[in-house]
Amino acid sequence: MSAERRQQLAERLDRLAIELQRREDYLAIIRLQRAYGFYLDKGYWREASNLFAEDAIFEQGVDGVYVGRERIHQLIVRLSGGNPGPGLPYGQLHERFQLQPVITIAEDGQTAQGRWHELAMYGQFYMK
Repeated sequence: MSAERRQQLAERLDRLAIELQRREDYLAIIRLQRAYGFYLDKGYWREASNLFAEDAIFEQGVDGVYVGRERIHQLIVRLSGGNPGPGLPYGQLHERFQLQPVITIAEDGQTAQGRWHELAMYGQFYMK
């Protein structure tokens, strides 16, 4: 095999390694979002907020921009009706589906941004 051919193959392997890393990063972000949804469904607000970086930025529709893990935790508790958790009160239903992910990984692979649409069902079962 010629030196030129070896060089071409080495360059191709480098490109494939970068592509593989980006795909693995994408899947890791998807898993992270699924964990977030699971914790929200079950009422584990602290666990959900702990998935965020200390300096994370969370934008909640027109409700505002929340900076930092603790502020995000406060938002999650407020959006849940003030229940401090962990766990949902008896008879409460939270089903939150995160759909249509749009994930952008920075060229250097060090940061990423994502956005999802959420379809949520909330309910309260009462028995008299």
